[in-house]
Amino acid sequence: MTYLWQKEDFSPEELFLIHQSPKTMNLEALTALGLFYAYGRFNYPRSSDEATLILNKAMAKKHAQAFFVYAHLVAQDFFKGKKDDSKSVAYLKKSAELGFDLAMSKLGDYYLEGRGLKKSYREAERWLVKARNAASIPGLEKLILHYQTEGIQEKVTELKTLIDSFVNIKPYSI
Repeated sequence: MTYLWQKEDFSPEELFLIHQSPKTMNLEALTALGLFYAYGRFNYPRSSDEATLILNKAMAKKHAQAFFVYAHLVAQDFFKGKKDDSKSVAYLKKSAELGFDLAMSKLGDYYLEGRGLKKSYREAERWLVKARNAASIPGLEKLILHYQTEGIQEKVTELKTLIDSFVNIKPYSI
């Protein structure tokens, strides 16, 4: 499944839906609009402040995808002039706690890397396994290498079996 905010090309109807989203409060379209402002796409001026304002509207409605997108943005140098990994972690956690699998995968990756928080293989595994999506596979493969190094074959087998069980897997992008 591709979310509206993940798309690169839009039909005229989709662009209209996105443009109207502040009035209609279509949360997925509102999230896409936030990205349009963040990146200055489709004749919207590049504005971190406007992107934040728009995404805050969707986050106020507990839209997990908006938290995920905002976490991605604040982890970029161009957004607000500097990246903020600890802020990114906070928004990823909120998105993951709301059940968004892509946030769970990214949070697992952050734990593996120690990015914006203390490195933890246990927490990385918890979130990557909970996500059960294609975005988790690279992180799970890193965990497999870690467990092989540690000589924990049971975990290696368990994670390989899990990866093999994924169906309809497709990596995400923003």
